Amino acid sequence: MIDGFYMRWIFLICGIQIGMLGCVSEEIKNVDWPIYSGDETGSKFSQLDEINRDNVVHLELAWTYSCGDH
Repeated sequence: MIDGFYMRWIFLICGIQIGMLGCVSEEIKNVDWPIYSGDETGSKFSQLDEINRDNVVHLELAWTYSCGDH
């Protein structure tokens, strides 16, 4: 059986790891579109700001894909 000393260390280490995961997920949330509709709530909102109202008119077609049906 694990004594109290080791249990406290295990809880401490697990707590630190969980805290670190929270920090990483917040960073990822602000720089990625990880799932369909942007997030778990389907908000379709991105906090990314590289494309905005001022520069959207300068966007150009980057690529196309033909599946051969047309």
